[in-house]
Amino acid sequence: MSIPTIPTIGTIKARIISDIEGKIGQNVPWLPKTFNSVLAGSLAGVIVLLYMAIMWVYKQIFPQTADYTALILLGAIFGVTPKAETAAVILCTVPGSGASVASGTLFTGPNGVIYKVTTTTAIVSGEATGVPMLALTAGEIGNLAVDDELNICQTDLSLDGIATVTSVQTEGADIEDKEDFRKRVVSRFRHRATGGSPYDYYMWGMECPNFIWVGPYNDVTVTNKILVYGKVNNTATGIPTTAQLAELLSYLKYDPDTGKADRAPIADLVETHPITIHQFDVEVTIVDSTSDIEDEITDALKDYLESLEPYIEGVTTTKKDTITTSNVSNVADDIASNDGATVVAVVITDVETGVEIVADKYTLESSEFATTRNVTFVTS
Repeated sequence: MSIPTIPTIGTIKARIISDIEGKIGQNVPWLPKTFNSVLAGSLAGVIVLLYMAIMWVYKQIFPQTADYTALILLGAIFGVTPKAETAAVILCTVPGSGASVASGTLFTGPNGVIYKVTTTTAIVSGEATGVPMLALTAGEIGNLAVDDELNICQTDLSLDGIATVTSVQTEGADIEDKEDFRKRVVSRFRHRATGGSPYDYYMWGMECPNFIWVGPYNDVTVTNKILVYGKVNNTATGIPTTAQLAELLSYLKYDPDTGKADRAPIADLVETHPITIHQFDVEVTIVDSTSDIEDEITDALKDYLESLEPYIEGVTTTKKDTITTSNVSNVADDIASNDGATVVAVVITDVETGVEIVADKYTLESSEFATTRNVTFVTS
């Protein structure tokens, strides 16, 4: 059912005049200042406001059209809430001559964010290891890489004044985009929780910060073992860190709001794993090409392959897990034909095996995502 259309003020005014004419049995003069015309115009303006108010209420019924405030309430019915900002937590090595690194000591990262030591950590042999530091600014801005250095904010004679990141305990994440949250609410409306179906695992995993794809699969070798693969949006390759996988596992088992272990069935053995990247070389034979066209084709082929994803039974609605020569050729030819060039042939080679994909197709496995390694051009 489509959303009703609000009639214009002119249409409503004409209806009112028509109703008056029907009641009094005579035509109303069309002069703009006649009493009935003025009355109809005034009423039409008020009625349009009523239409708009009714239409607004109508839209709040459905998650696809609801305002953000109403969307949060709709999501709460099914336990779907917006992902909040997450502050990064890093573990550092801090050299010094004192007895310990005190809780509350502040350091500044190379990103300008202030980090606070959350637990007093003893200095052993001139060095405190595994010192936990919390970013005081939540979000991705607080993320640091291993080996990044931080400087102490206030001089402490018992410390050297430098801290070095050794590992990341919690990745910082920005608040969830409103439209991404809307997609999760719509998805939960369509797929109700059943207590451990593939879609339940998918939805639980998608609540975890930074995860943009979660793939639950049965381990065919072990009964009741569930392998869950994850892809994130805050690493260059999409491969999650060890800390992110641990956080994902927590979301699959525990409700993040209550802390109760009311998610994965008690008999399920759940493991989280990173996705794998499968590379392909593409050779394009082309006529009337230019360097600009080739750059566009290179980018388009990379984007196309990276848009594919493994099929998840019980979750995937549209299969996008197959790489064929014809599909890749169509992507290249669409770019070329718009700029006056013609793609004659495309050869795809599996980097891992060295085998060309000719008549056959390549289907992505449970953890695989595709990308290009090299795109080369042969001028015909």
